[in-house]
Amino acid sequence: MARIIFCFLTYILLNGQCGCCFSSECIKAEHFLNCKERNLTKIPPSLPEGVKSVDLSNNHISNITSIPETSTLRNLDLSSNGVSTLMYHAFDNLDNLETLILSNNNIEKIADDIFVWNPLKLEVLRLDNNKLEFIQHFLLYDLDKLQELDLHNNNISFIHPHAFAHLSHLTRLRLNGNNLFTFEHKWISGMKSNFMTELKFENNPWSCDCAMTPHVKWMKSAKWFQHLIHGQAFTCQSPASLKDQNILLPTVTEMNAAC
Repeated sequence: MARIIFCFLTYILLNGQCGCCFSSECIKAEHFLNCKERNLTKIPPSLPEGVKSVDLSNNHISNITSIPETSTLRNLDLSSNGVSTLMYHAFDNLDNLETLILSNNNIEKIADDIFVWNPLKLEVLRLDNNKLEFIQHFLLYDLDKLQELDLHNNNISFIHPHAFAHLSHLTRLRLNGNNLFTFEHKWISGMKSNFMTELKFENNPWSCDCAMTPHVKWMKSAKWFQHLIHGQAFTCQSPASLKDQNILLPTVTEMNAAC
């Protein structure tokens, strides 16, 4: 009876939108709450006790202000919602979150301090297929347990050289499908080469000019890096004389000719 009353109150609080969470339409397995494709426009004001995974994907939640406090939540999926705004304190209540999926939204920028307080135990962060234009120095600074970072298919044209410097446990990094012109070896030179299992850099408009020279030198000396990018279409788009060449092939003389 207590659960029925709680479900009914939650339904009222969300103006009748919480059919996914409770009531006869409830799709709740043990420790898992499925709120996928329920036409929600806001996040439920509370979550079931003991829940570990919440799927809120494919709804209409454009603004994420805060997630209800829960110490048990490990996995949160907010993909395909049209999210455009992330408040700086949006994830402060998630002490033990390990996976955060924000793929396929309309996120253009993220505040520097959004991950300062929480979720500090995050291991997987997916921000692919958004509209991000840059990754600033301290955005990911406190996420030192991060193992997977997916940023592919954004509009990223600038990444601070030290943006990933503290991600010592990172094993998978995807930057393919952006607007990056110059590769920066400092993005990954501090990572443990024996940990890395995936690096994706293809489909960027790489400019093989004098600005790229020191970074290509590093690429050619890092065998583990060459092994991970083997087979990728990691190619020069400019200058015209080097277009479509593998990024490791041009000589220093050829790259310095374009500056």
